[in-house]
Parts: sequence; structure tokens; C-alpha cells
Amino acid sequence: MLVIHLIIAIKKYFMLRYIILTATFLIVFVNCLFSQQLVNTVNDLYKLNENKQNFMNKPLNELLKEIKPAIKMVYGQSEENTNLKHGYIRFKFVTRNEDQSLKREGKMPPTLLVYVKERFTWDLQTRQNGKEFLWTNEDLVKYGNLTVIDIRVYGDGSKK
Repeated sequence: MLVIHLIIAIKKYFMLRYIILTATFLIVFVNCLFSQQLVNTVNDLYKLNENKQNFMNKPLNELLKEIKPAIKMVYGQSEENTNLKHGYIRFKFVTRNEDQSLKREGKMPPTLLVYVKERFTWDLQTRQNGKEFLWTNEDLVKYGNLTVIDIRVYGDGSKK
């Protein structure tokens, strides 16, 4: 009799464990299936202005995770080199040649300007020659933990 109760208890334990594992898997799967980035195209950049409170006082890398289009050009400006209270990093989604071409046509490419709390160094002379304006994995490591304090999106195609 004791053996039968023990067998039943073991079966219940494994059944409960199976149910918990299945439920966990389904939750993770559904979450991955339905979660998508906030900015799927360059024309979605305006959504960052609408949702900027979600990124305030959070690391820059949290903001960048929400952006699907490739960052093709970047420029940083520390507060030391300006009269600004805080430094910023400007992200563009066109190449430098495309940027210059659009400006000649009187157009401004959509641009994301992110102001950060901490001091940082951005020196074009120390960046890799030919890649001074490219956002790299090294940049993500170096600047990804900077704290976002403001976001501005501007340029043609950046409004809803």
C-alpha cells in the first residue's frame, strides 16, 4: 500500500514538473513571437519621441535594442567641447555620402540625438581611420552603459 502511494506521488511530481516546464516554454515562446522592436524602419523613429520616457535614466544599449534599422553613421560630442550641459551621440541611418547628397537636395535624413548623463570621450583622431563615423561593437561596449537623459528625433521622415 505504501509503495502504491509512493508511486502515485512520484507520478504527480513528474506530471507537475512537466506542466511547469511546458508552461514556461509557452510563455517564453509567445513572448518572443509577439515582442518586436519599437523601431522597425527608419520611418518609425518618431516612435522614440512618443516613448522617450521608457528610456530615460536607462543605459543607451536598452534604447539601441529597440532599433532595427542599421546605424550607418554616428558622431559623439562630449560636453567638454561644447557649451552644452551634457554630451550627446547622434545616430544616422544613412551613409556619410547619402547624408551629404540629401543635404545638397535640401533634405535632412532622419536622425536620433541621444543626450547622456555621464562624461565621455569622443575623439575622431583616435577612431579607426576610414571608420570614424561608423558605430561598432567596440562603441557599444564603450558607450552602451551611458545613461540616456533625453532623446530627440529630427529630419525628413521622422514624423508620423
